Amino acid sequence: MAVKGAYWPSWVSDFRGIDSGLFTHIYYAFVLPDHTFKLDLSGSRLEGFTSAVRPAKAILSVGGERADPKRFSDMVSNISSRKNFIDSSIEVARAFGFDGVDLDWEFPQNHDVENLGYLLREWRAAVEREARDKGRIPLLLTAAVPFSANSNWPFPVDSMKQNLDWINAMCYNYRGSWDNVTGAHAALFDPINKSEYTTDMGLQSWIRAGIPRSKLVMGLPLYGRTWTLENPTSHGIGAPARGIRPGDGGTMTYAEIVRFNRQHNVGEIYDQDTVSAYSYAGTTWIGYDNVRSTTTKIQYAQRLGLRGYFFWQIAGDHEGTISRAGEKSLLFSQSARSVIL
Repeated sequence: MAVKGAYWPSWVSDFRGIDSGLFTHIYYAFVLPDHTFKLDLSGSRLEGFTSAVRPAKAILSVGGERADPKRFSDMVSNISSRKNFIDSSIEVARAFGFDGVDLDWEFPQNHDVENLGYLLREWRAAVEREARDKGRIPLLLTAAVPFSANSNWPFPVDSMKQNLDWINAMCYNYRGSWDNVTGAHAALFDPINKSEYTTDMGLQSWIRAGIPRSKLVMGLPLYGRTWTLENPTSHGIGAPARGIRPGDGGTMTYAEIVRFNRQHNVGEIYDQDTVSAYSYAGTTWIGYDNVRSTTTKIQYAQRLGLRGYFFWQIAGDHEGTISRAGEKSLLFSQSARSVIL
């Protein structure tokens, strides 16, 4: 596959241990625009990142879940502020040796859509112009987007497909502590509940909206979501549950899940219907992706003709166990066929 990507979180300082040979593109996440809409590098750890991740291409990601949506809305609202942002993004990317820039503005509002389309068009023109004037390869331009092209999450699809090299669909966080039952938070399918919150439904919605498959990249989580079971004897997907259990706000990295499983001497349970895994001990329940579900999803992406996949976030892996699944995507080809076909 053309893209085998991973995001590296900026709050984890030591990126020297990244096994960059497993990936084609690694994203530094995140930097933010300041009040002038130029990139604010205070507190960032960009120095040395691009050399550390070679031979993978390095992409600078701007925004993230905790970014102020109003800052982005204000930035795209007029041509002057858009230019400040665009010029700064190119300058910073070149200064630190990045190969591209990724926009992670996750939930623009209806009134932002037209202006976001202008931004992408002007950004592409500026990138092409800078490359032509300086005899360089143009920077890549990508965007992280919700898993679905749902009308509740408006995006300028025409401008995206014309001006972005690809989009990263964040195919996770469908379920969590807001639900009163356990769930597969990155379910590929949901044949029992017929939910629209699945990776298959989301990716198909982007294709129907007009994003070419060659510009669509599937997201995979390196973390799980936790619940407290109402009754430890009822512990499957959809079991009654309340609140969150261990982890940061009801989430645990895959590395933490591996340690939990070992500590409590419990194994991973694979759910073929949703293409996911879960573990439980007492009243603690964790839903996540393991090697088998990850490899099955990657083969699904191959069969769908997508550009590739990416992981959020690479620091959550356990000794590269899941990251290596990209290189082993045919290991479970028989189980993948039984699910996909």
